[in-house]
Amino acid sequence: MRIPVPLDALRAFEAAARHLSIKDAALELAVTPSAAGRQLRTLEDLLGVYARVGSLAAAPEGRLAQLDHEGKICRNEVYFARSDWMTRMGAASKRDQGRGP
Repeated sequence: MRIPVPLDALRAFEAAARHLSIKDAALELAVTPSAAGRQLRTLEDLLGVYARVGSLAAAPEGRLAQLDHEGKICRNEVYFARSDWMTRMGAASKRDQGRGP
């Protein structure tokens, strides 16, 4: 069974994992650090991956020492899925621009 995951939570995870900082992720996403932390906790609660993502929301002072192996895998999967989606949307937009009104 698939679990519907809020896109904001995935974006928060990807940004926090990339920056290794909840504060920097929040700046990138234009939200407060507490909002980014709530999004991460939502993801952890939904997927039951508290240990797998290195407990991002519980990191002291919003900093992450490192991601564990599973956290790195999750980060890469989310990053590549997001990149693939952006590429496909860009290609679709270019096709639509050529059609005219």
